[in-house]
Amino acid sequence: MAGMQAPQLAEWDPPAEELYDDTVPPLFLGMAGAARHPDELLDPPEPYPQSPPARSDMLSDQPTLEDHLVMHDTRVMHGWLSEKTSHVAWRRFREHGRTLLVAKANRTPAEHALGCDIIFYNV
Repeated sequence: MAGMQAPQLAEWDPPAEELYDDTVPPLFLGMAGAARHPDELLDPPEPYPQSPPARSDMLSDQPTLEDHLVMHDTRVMHGWLSEKTSHVAWRRFREHGRTLLVAKANRTPAEHALGCDIIFYNV
């Protein structure tokens, strides 16, 4: 896909040093709940600590929302090519001449009828 030949790819070695920070950023909605009403700000807020906790520590107590998980699972199919369809709930995946349609059924009549959040249709 990238125009590289297999021998060139086989010769590649990952760099020894860390290239980027791969920690997960904090969830904005989780932090927004900590905001206070203006009437509660009679005392000045405490200053931010000099060294904030690691991002993974901030996320450890954050709930995972089902909607986010369902959205992720309907958009990612490793090794398959993904494309939009004419309906926002469905996504088309293709691999080696095969087609798989994936739909979000979360909180819809289809979820109530089938009991699932995601529908996989092997075309």
